[in-house]
Amino acid sequence: MKSRKKVDRLGMPFTWLCGGALALNLLLTFGLVALIAVNGLAYFWQKEIVLVVMDDGTRHLGEVWGTETIPDSGGATRTRLKVGNRDLTGLDFVWVDDARIASRSKPAEATVLERLEWGNFYGTMQELRGPDGTVASGPDAVAAALPTLLETK
Repeated sequence: MKSRKKVDRLGMPFTWLCGGALALNLLLTFGLVALIAVNGLAYFWQKEIVLVVMDDGTRHLGEVWGTETIPDSGGATRTRLKVGNRDLTGLDFVWVDDARIASRSKPAEATVLERLEWGNFYGTMQELRGPDGTVASGPDAVAAALPTLLETK
């Protein structure tokens, strides 16, 4: 009987230790799932499209992908824009010095189309053409006609 009490004295603490380890593992698992969800789900939402006009008149339309301090500049910053349209510019990203930006705006008619070749398209849709000719002209008319055209394909 003496040996049985000794086992019982060790049994309860080990039961609580196993329960605590299980709770800690569940907490870590849920935390990891939450971390993956917070960082991963943002990939599926489009960033805002910004039109940046530089002091020399150069215009860049794209998504802001980050801002950083320029090395050895005394605190000046620059912004990285994803401008796509590699068929036109040959670049996916451009760096713009924030001190040289004359204006920033978020044009309502700006559109992003994901393409397999030449990177994303950033711009405004002016005309929609089909096999029978022009289907719609102007940004508003193209935006209204595009969903019905995509449903038929």
